[in-house]
Amino acid sequence: MTEAATSLSGGQGAAETREADAAAPPPAAGAVSGGGAQIAAADGSADKGAAGTGDAGSADVTGEFSWPEDWRERHARSIAGKDDAAYEKALGRLKRFASPDNVVRSLFEADAKIRSGAFKRSLPDNPSDAELAQFRKEMGVPENADGYDFSKVEGLSETDGDVLKAFRPVFHGENLTPGQAEKLVGAYKAYEKAAIEQRRTFAIEKTAENRATIRAEFGREYDQNRHLAMQWMDGVIGADKRNAIAELTLADGTKLADHPDFIRLTVQAARAVADDGTLAAAELGAGSGKSLDEQYREALDLGRTDPKAYAHPDHQAKLIRLIKAREKRSAA
Repeated sequence: MTEAATSLSGGQGAAETREADAAAPPPAAGAVSGGGAQIAAADGSADKGAAGTGDAGSADVTGEFSWPEDWRERHARSIAGKDDAAYEKALGRLKRFASPDNVVRSLFEADAKIRSGAFKRSLPDNPSDAELAQFRKEMGVPENADGYDFSKVEGLSETDGDVLKAFRPVFHGENLTPGQAEKLVGAYKAYEKAAIEQRRTFAIEKTAENRATIRAEFGREYDQNRHLAMQWMDGVIGADKRNAIAELTLADGTKLADHPDFIRLTVQAARAVADDGTLAAAELGAGSGKSLDEQYREALDLGRTDPKAYAHPDHQAKLIRLIKAREKRSAA
């Protein structure tokens, strides 16, 4: 060895020290090096951790934890014990998760939702008064049926009071919140409004159809027959009751006075008892409701108030028919 080399290495002793270090084996896994000394666990636990053969899982040198492949089966059996049915149920639930980390994460998320109030307790069967009161408090259900307010529902009127009075205990018995009850009442009123409009439209169309049917059936005698029917009803029950009966609303929304069968019935009854004068009055003054004598006096008075209209051939022809009708009535 040259002098320069010996000088650079610190002498022969330093060189021998380097050779000894090079020949020594590397530190065992799990040993800690510090200050030139090597310290290993006396019980060999570091070796077991490095091998990764522990039943409960192991951690590598990066801090990551590994679980045995049968972690689901082990935990399911730990939960269920010797109950095979419970084991299968627990195992089925654990199979929903890809790893134990996901199980823990799901637990944390569920706990956060419960604390936030997102989850509400369910009402048990046959709850006690205390359980029912607590459930209603948590859900926001009023303490009693009078706690529901429907003042904001569109279309409500005083006539709905009895309906709402019947609804409230039902809503409370079903533990509905005020918002849910309000939506149901709103839906009911919307349906009712649509049904009323549909019924009204149908009644208008049906009334027009009924009137067209009876007009086509009576032809030129339509006005005369209607006059006879009204005159007959006035004589039997009086004008007020006749109007009240005629205005009765049927199930389809039409009026009784416009129903073809009702008109046929009253016309037939009127004609069965009408004398010639009544028939003549109805024919000559169809729609006016005036008697034969009243029409005759008006026809004569026209000669004083309007001589030109009185002299018109149409008026003279009507006057002649009135005179003949009065004579026919007198002769009877």
